[in-house]
Amino acid sequence: MKILFIGSIPGHKPESGQKPLPEHDALFTAAREIGEKAAEKGHVILIGSDSKNTVDYYIAQGVMDYCRKNSGMQRQIEVHRPNDSKSPFVEDVPENLSIVRQYYHEDSSNPHKWIVTHVRALDSCDCIVTLGGGASTRIVGNIAADREMAIVAISSFGGTSAELFDRLQYVYKYKVKNKSVIQSIIRPWSADSAENVIAISEALTESGRKTPHLYFISYSWTNSAEADHVEALLRRNGRSVLRDENNVKTGGSLSGAIELLIKQSDTFLALWSDSYSRSSWCPQELEFAINKSSKNEKPTRVVVCALDDTSTPIRVTDTLRSQGQDRTQRELTILRLLKEEG
Repeated sequence: MKILFIGSIPGHKPESGQKPLPEHDALFTAAREIGEKAAEKGHVILIGSDSKNTVDYYIAQGVMDYCRKNSGMQRQIEVHRPNDSKSPFVEDVPENLSIVRQYYHEDSSNPHKWIVTHVRALDSCDCIVTLGGGASTRIVGNIAADREMAIVAISSFGGTSAELFDRLQYVYKYKVKNKSVIQSIIRPWSADSAENVIAISEALTESGRKTPHLYFISYSWTNSAEADHVEALLRRNGRSVLRDENNVKTGGSLSGAIELLIKQSDTFLALWSDSYSRSSWCPQELEFAINKSSKNEKPTRVVVCALDDTSTPIRVTDTLRSQGQDRTQRELTILRLLKEEG
């Protein structure tokens, strides 16, 4: 597995002459421990900077610690940098540590060249671990989150990694089976924290390799805003979403394209409302999904999320029902559905 490490002292301002303070020692010690533990597990380490204000430098030192203690084990670090930067880590490198340098041709006058380099490094990794951090960590971390990549944002040392953790905590809740290890990236650093960080990285990466649960959202176009909210909640938790984006309907029966989308889904989620019940299309979608599910075909689960008090027909009363009249209710519904996935 390839792990990209990003972070620095909180509020880091590159090329400003900023000096690390004694209060940052705990962050650097943690980074060194994580580097050593990642090397012990045999993972390839991706870093960028060799500045002592960043976690990259200390991650590399941890890998070197492992290599010096285990001379028979070969390990690898990939260094991703702009093309006009010097080659880091050329002295005192253990013989059993291979350092591969990847340079990106960026405009040397570009003030954001390091961020661009980090973003390009995302394409080479399986997982990202962030510690502390300033603006660069915030930007790169959120880009990775938008891509639904595996991210371990260590909240223990503050910085923008704490912000990322707040965004990702529901992902951790549903993708990491061992809930106790999550506390290692929230609480003060301890002897087993580094090992737990790597365990979370491995769990998230393995989870990402599995085919995500696929949802089809059925809704009336008057409820597009609610559908957008539900889709965002699902995608934020790493689920794939299908929905009919064509608001121009022709003919009186369900199209083959819509039938195919519904048959591909694991969960059919109907956003029931007065507009839905009066639509000429939406009830057909729901009826089609119920018929397929009753034959033990996909979708394997049919859910009706009520956006208002409109009653449902008898045929629908046997389906799983939930409430979604406001944002809070919809969020609780989605959390329940994620937890109850087959």
